[in-house]
Amino acid sequence: MLKTVVLYCLTCQGETMQKLVVFVVVVAVFVIAIIAGLGINGFFNLPKEQEGTVKIGVMLPLTGDAAVYGESMGTALELTKEEINANGGILGKQVEFVIEDSKCDAKEGANAANSLINLKGMKIILAEECSGPTLAAAPIAENAGVFYLVAIASAPDIKYAGDYVFRTAPNDEVQGKDLAEIVFKKGFGKTTVLFGENAYGKGIEKVFSEEFPKLGGKIVSSQGFDQKASDFRAQLAKIKESDFDSVLIIGYPQAYRLIIKQMEELGIKTQIFASDTFKDESLVNDLGSLAEGIILTGFGENKSQSFSDFKERYKKRFGKKTGPYADYAYDSLHILKAGIELAKSFDPEVLKEKFYQVEYKGATGLTKFDSFGESNKKYDAHIVKNGKFELYKG
Repeated sequence: MLKTVVLYCLTCQGETMQKLVVFVVVVAVFVIAIIAGLGINGFFNLPKEQEGTVKIGVMLPLTGDAAVYGESMGTALELTKEEINANGGILGKQVEFVIEDSKCDAKEGANAANSLINLKGMKIILAEECSGPTLAAAPIAENAGVFYLVAIASAPDIKYAGDYVFRTAPNDEVQGKDLAEIVFKKGFGKTTVLFGENAYGKGIEKVFSEEFPKLGGKIVSSQGFDQKASDFRAQLAKIKESDFDSVLIIGYPQAYRLIIKQMEELGIKTQIFASDTFKDESLVNDLGSLAEGIILTGFGENKSQSFSDFKERYKKRFGKKTGPYADYAYDSLHILKAGIELAKSFDPEVLKEKFYQVEYKGATGLTKFDSFGESNKKYDAHIVKNGKFELYKG
């Protein structure tokens, strides 16, 4: 071929001839490189395919009432990514995040999922956030055949969200039952409930309202509230007029903060119970003495060396203690890595079949999945004493 080209242009002169000679030389080198088995990547020292990157979609509440979770989980994810990439990545690929802000809002969660899947082409998504946006985004991921790993959202309905959906956090079916038992065993039989009108609040309230009467307790009233509201005095006035001995609040940080302060203003002094979202040191610090004695559920604490090591690495990297759900965010990427390496593929179709075989011991303990893609971890009970969360023994 080269010989033919040169003969064809024997009449070419000057600049045209020089350009042709350069072209011929380049072609010749490429041919030699290919023959030698180097290939184009080898000749230019380009990275091989396995040395590229894998982009993973991430949904986080970076703004809004649950932004404290987004900050905590986002930094934990960054630490995990750095550690994984420093050790060769996943299947030889460096991890990159494509992040969308869900604002802990169902509508925004759907928007975030559509952006990640339909605009940015994500095939794997980590949902590091609240139940509302997680549930809103799940069918979008399921219909698109996108692998969807849920880190902390605990609404019961996530269990039935689809074949591509897996969850590392415990289910609120368990939390609702645990709360009912804790309240009743503590000796409170006439409880009133305040819950956020979202997937998270409704999920726990439904289970609690079914289980508490079975134990012999009575639900005096159950009132929903807008998580974005700033005034809860109308609901609290109704509670004050009723015959009750305790209050269960299910919400996110800002709602807890306002409700408990407004209870104090209205002179409502009673035992307060709360769900796992209350387990936030900054919230307790802000409430001060008003938080003392509050009893709550929380994701089971892992006392392993893995958890201690994670906390130390986090503090060294960011100069502060871990925040809410940081351990679940940290583990979620490691669990995803374990599943991908087990499947030897990033293909969601392959990944969803192999993920049932994953067993990962990390900062949150042992994670493995049942036939619904649920991890079935447990809840602990805590009580606020001297501004600190302590395990509650009942």
